Amino acid sequence: EPEHKSLRSHPNPVSKL
Repeated sequence: EPEHKSLRSHPNPVSKL
């Protein structure tokens, strides 16, 4: 689940966008 980790890295949901 690398995507989830990325989202946690930044405070904003940039990965989701």
